[in-house]
Amino acid sequence: MTKNLKELQPALAQLSLAQIVIDIRRVLIFAFQKQAAEYRSPMFNEFTAFKRHFVDFQKTELDDLERYCRFVLDHVPVIGFVPFSGSLSVISGHSTSLILHRDPPYQAQLILKQPNSIIPPHSHPNVDSIEVYVGGDMRAAIDGDFISPGASVCVNQSHPLKIAAHRGQAVRIHPNQVHGGVIGPSGGAFLSVQKWLHGISPTFVQCDWSGPTLHAEHLSIITSGVPLSQD
Repeated sequence: MTKNLKELQPALAQLSLAQIVIDIRRVLIFAFQKQAAEYRSPMFNEFTAFKRHFVDFQKTELDDLERYCRFVLDHVPVIGFVPFSGSLSVISGHSTSLILHRDPPYQAQLILKQPNSIIPPHSHPNVDSIEVYVGGDMRAAIDGDFISPGASVCVNQSHPLKIAAHRGQAVRIHPNQVHGGVIGPSGGAFLSVQKWLHGISPTFVQCDWSGPTLHAEHLSIITSGVPLSQD
């Protein structure tokens, strides 16, 4: 092993930081694709991971973000309270976002993900959030573990509108907590209910980003965090 590393040192010395970042990003994306292909991994592990992050709105005491999320789910109408300006964000090839409600430092952001896309592992240093599953073929991961069991990504056959079986399930993602996901051929949607921290005014959660970016267009809109460009 030591000999192999010594042989590689001259080649590594010639690599630029950008090349290393690109290679790391490729490895991370490959890992996500591999996990997505292994849809039938042991259910116990995924249920256990989900329970660690699950938000129970029926518990006796809710913190301020949980109370805000409960308010949004109970009282914000289907057309929302969309801000007149600064309410829409489109990242080509990946997602469209609409701000349904904003009351700084809180906001509710509806995110629509395009089919067959990948959200690389990343974190938001200035956002505490609760992610609420709306529908579609999505596999979320937190701290390296998939949290959505294969059986939950399905249609409620008994419902006349054939909605997602586990619509409304919510998980907490804390600041700087690494997460990501894989979107299947049907695309997907989730509601990101956020509390912005450290005096930063809410914009879009994809603008506060540490980790590999989606592409150059995404990099251009990031205003906080430590983004890693793929270029």
